[in-house]
Amino acid sequence: MLKISNKTRKVFLLLAAVVMCFCMTNEAVAQTVASGTTGSCTWTVTGISGNYTLTISGTGTVENYYPYIPWYSYLTSIKTVDIQQGVTTIGNEAFSNCSGLTSVTIPNSVTSIGESAFSNCSGLTYVTIPNSVTSIGNYAFSNCRGLTSVTIPNSVTSIGAAAFRSCRGLTSVTIGNSVTSIGNDAFYNCSGLTSVTIPNSVTAIGNQAFSNCSGLTSVTIGNSVTDIGIAAFRDCTGLTSVTIPDSVTSIGSSAFVACSDLTAINVDANNSNYSSKDGVLFNKLQDELIQCPAGKTGNYTIPNSVTSIGNSAFYGCTGLSITIPKSETAIGEWAFYGCSGLTSITIGNSVTAIEPYAFYGCTGLTSITIGNSVTSIGYSAFEGCTGLTSVTIPNSMTSIGNQAFYGCRGLTSITIPNSVTAIGSYAFFGCSDLTAINVDANNPNYSSLDGVLFDKLQSVLIQYPAGKA
Repeated sequence: MLKISNKTRKVFLLLAAVVMCFCMTNEAVAQTVASGTTGSCTWTVTGISGNYTLTISGTGTVENYYPYIPWYSYLTSIKTVDIQQGVTTIGNEAFSNCSGLTSVTIPNSVTSIGESAFSNCSGLTYVTIPNSVTSIGNYAFSNCRGLTSVTIPNSVTSIGAAAFRSCRGLTSVTIGNSVTSIGNDAFYNCSGLTSVTIPNSVTAIGNQAFSNCSGLTSVTIGNSVTDIGIAAFRDCTGLTSVTIPDSVTSIGSSAFVACSDLTAINVDANNSNYSSKDGVLFNKLQDELIQCPAGKTGNYTIPNSVTSIGNSAFYGCTGLSITIPKSETAIGEWAFYGCSGLTSITIGNSVTAIEPYAFYGCTGLTSITIGNSVTSIGYSAFEGCTGLTSVTIPNSMTSIGNQAFYGCRGLTSITIPNSVTAIGSYAFFGCSDLTAINVDANNPNYSSLDGVLFDKLQSVLIQYPAGKA
């Protein structure tokens, strides 16, 4: 009989223990911890605690889920999602909030990615969207902060609203040449994005589609785009110039507002609806000034052809000294918001209303002459004009809005004519140097006593001037 020494026996036992541990480890890694069905497909979660793989297999659709998904208990521990060939639809919120997810495989059998399918997967750094996909749903990849690049294949025809919203790590995006529409907020707050080319297939750029993309320095708008939505590129502070092709028929309000480095908006000469002059955006006839780029500096005289200054037209033009002609008939909301270089204004006799926030925060403004056709001053119209020392309210005025002169610390006195029938709340609040509010004796609604504003019967004290001792 073969004799085995104690030493050899110990070696065999040690090897057996190692093999057993290895087998047990592999068994643990491969262990299925949960499984079930989703639509016509099956799902399994395998792995060990803190490092799970979610596998979707079968043919057909992964169901829509809200608010509870069947693998909810493993959300933060799922590192990999493996969607196998045969799956055609990824349902709404299917993998939403899988914050530990770093890798996902989407097969070329998938044709649609549902709403919020991968939203808030903050650890996801890379995803390949196959050529089979035709639609990307609303919020599909929103807040996937780790994503650095995305290629949208030529098969995709639409990018849903907020599809990549707040993907702040995204530096590069390629949009396929079959996409016809970019949804509202599609790339909102993608602050790492530096350049984007919108292909010729796209006809519509949604509201706020690229708003707050502060790193964006270059954008090319394809020559089939007809609609640029409201605030589409608002707060793109790195953008220096933009060219509007001849195909564009509609530009939404504030489309290029608060782009602090933007010095020129150029329009193709063949555009039938819009034009530009000296980098300023106008309608075709140049009787409406739509947008002066916020990065423009120096002196600027609004052309005499202009009768209407659009909403937010000079918003944030802090480095510009502006001359306003008397030809104006309309000045829009927020028109001169934050124009600290504006020192004096004369509002012509053709203007009937000063819209809300029209001159908000014009800290360099010292005097205002308001034409005798103006009947109303909108809320916060001159709020924060801290340098304003003089304003004359004409006899045509009937309404002074809420907070109209709020925080105008340089104002020392003001006279309310007999035509004024309504004074809004806090109209003169925070005017620290204001010592007197005087009301014409013939005013039927208001009165003053010792520079203090009352109602007509002096039963209600409306405003005590902040500068009055």
